[in-house]
Amino acid sequence: MRRTDLLPVLLLVLGCASGPPTKLDPGRGGAAGPSSVEQGPVILGPVAADGALEVKVMDVGQGDGIVIFGPTGIVAVMDAGPGSGGLKIADELRSRGIRKIDYAILSHAHLDHLGGFLRLMEKVDIGEIIDPAFPHTGKTYKRFLKQVEARGVKYTVARRGMEISLGPGVRLTLLAPEEPLLSGTRSDANANTIVARLDFGSVCILLTGDAELPTEDRLLAGDQPIQCPVLKVAHHGSAHSTSERWLERVKPQIAVISAGRRNRYGHPKPETLRRLEAAGARIYRTDLHGNVSVRTDGKRVMVVTSMSPDKATPPPKAATSPDNEAPSAATSAGGAP
Repeated sequence: MRRTDLLPVLLLVLGCASGPPTKLDPGRGGAAGPSSVEQGPVILGPVAADGALEVKVMDVGQGDGIVIFGPTGIVAVMDAGPGSGGLKIADELRSRGIRKIDYAILSHAHLDHLGGFLRLMEKVDIGEIIDPAFPHTGKTYKRFLKQVEARGVKYTVARRGMEISLGPGVRLTLLAPEEPLLSGTRSDANANTIVARLDFGSVCILLTGDAELPTEDRLLAGDQPIQCPVLKVAHHGSAHSTSERWLERVKPQIAVISAGRRNRYGHPKPETLRRLEAAGARIYRTDLHGNVSVRTDGKRVMVVTSMSPDKATPPPKAATSPDNEAPSAATSAGGAP
């Protein structure tokens, strides 16, 4: 993809209201959780790269791979896509002269989020691994844990209330999972995914992993601070996420979907796209736009993409039946579709 295809977009005003403060994780420094005071409007427009926070949703195919570049040089990676995704992220870091990831955050242990970490750990150093530690029998997850132990990487179990400082004024607050973990759902691994809110100044970005309806319902019932103008849409735009009730509370005006071109699940689902459009969100998709970067200086937000939609392969129809997302033996170890 040519970097000359970067497309600055959006000239509108966004609001970002906060909810009640969350619990500060013992042993982690930084300010308290999101403020209960409503923040001012966020203006979308040009943002200089220096001193900005950048969240880059990488085009890793059918999976999630997100790199967070803090304004003072702290780097976090939330998911690394399938195996090839780790190499794409490593190339991105190398192009910026980055040799260490401060925080590697695994939203959950399905292959389309986990697989790339195995290759990524071979290319760069990692300061700390943050993982929901939801029991998973997949061989790749076992290999991942062994590699973490062999390399002596600090390992932290993710739970609601933890905060991670990504530089002055930048904090990542975990909103899920929480005890007791959800069970008996369509996909317990998805239901107990990490959901995190990233705050910088008056801008917030909601990162949702593969959260499904039970996750959304718990967050809504708990009155969590989920209203953010920028939403990384859960589960690649699956029909099992992104309910109307959820969107009414989040109020996204920018929605980013990570999905593979011509993927066999038919992601993102038409009904999910309709709900996002009805909510007034402007939608960016890695299958159409390539890498999607959200850059902010704490007041303004700019979205750039690495590919123009008119150069992308049109998304396919669902590969099998209209609802081809029921778990199967072929996908149960790699991730609920």
